[in-house]
Amino acid sequence: MLIPEKLKRGDTVVIIAPSSPILDKDNEYIEKSKKMLESVRIKC
Repeated sequence: MLIPEKLKRGDTVVIIAPSSPILDKDNEYIEKSKKMLESVRIKC
């Protein structure tokens, strides 16, 4: 099993969920999710 290094300040996290296409109606949810991640200092 591979264990990655811990995240460091300034690291970028990429989240991919290819189960369905991204639609215009999803933009609000995506922006809220980005703000939540950025609030805990995860760069999006």
